[in-house]
Amino acid sequence: MITKNKIFVQKLFFSLLLLSCLFLPYINASGSGTTAAQFLKLSVGARADALGESFVGLSDDINSIYWNPAGLVNIENFQMILNYAMLYENIYYGFLGFSKNLSLIRGSVGASVLYLGMDKIKGYDNYGNPLPDGDYTADDSSVGLSYAQSLTKKISVGITFKSIEQKIEKEKATGFAVDIAGLYKPSDEFSFGLNLQNLGSKIGFYEKFDLPTNIKFGFGYHPKENVVIVSDINIPFDYTPSLHAGIEYVYRDILALRFGLKTKTMADLGVISGLSCGIGIKIEKINFDYAFLPYGELGMTHRISILIKL
Repeated sequence: MITKNKIFVQKLFFSLLLLSCLFLPYINASGSGTTAAQFLKLSVGARADALGESFVGLSDDINSIYWNPAGLVNIENFQMILNYAMLYENIYYGFLGFSKNLSLIRGSVGASVLYLGMDKIKGYDNYGNPLPDGDYTADDSSVGLSYAQSLTKKISVGITFKSIEQKIEKEKATGFAVDIAGLYKPSDEFSFGLNLQNLGSKIGFYEKFDLPTNIKFGFGYHPKENVVIVSDINIPFDYTPSLHAGIEYVYRDILALRFGLKTKTMADLGVISGLSCGIGIKIEKINFDYAFLPYGELGMTHRISILIKL
């Protein structure tokens, strides 16, 4: 019976993989810039950012809550992450997530909050006159609930339900989305991941648009205990597919050095924008991670994460 169950879940995993591939003919069907809630595309976690925004196939810590919720099964007890990034043009965003393994339900649960904000903007009417209410601002946010479970020793699945809200001054738009993911670890050296992100409702203020749905495929490779090589393929439905890759070296389980490469910004912002690097410092049960990502003429961006393991 156990053998039959293993065969069944393996077939199920690869069937989901094949089903996701069936979406490929519809990629770019709506064209670039025709989806809403673009903030959902923002990557999360300084570790993953430094690795060229590739983490789907690795998914071995709380960063999985965004990249591949199936990886939450790798969390033995409790983990929490706090991420902050200062982007260009006074735009900033933060991410808070936590996950815990619950033996009672034979799986892991998680919750997360993503917030994108900006400094106040001068408000004017259609004739160029200052608005009576003065400056205004805008922000986007998403709240997610995740669940992951191991089907076998090698295969796990995960899902995240997200509520979405966008605000511009007094106007507000809401929607919902789902992420469906899987992780396959045939050995201690290799792991493969899949995440179908942002399936859900349309959203908009006066006219509604589709969410930025995308498929992420990835793999992780441990040639040595302290070395990790990762690579992802990101296939958005509204833009050109991109390749992501990175390498991490850990010295004495204290200091991590990371380098990455991504192709998604190279065409518009130049080759330098495709590079990334970062470091990680581990002090007992706390990891401090930093990532540096150049964005061409838009300037330099910095990502900081604090990961706590209990």
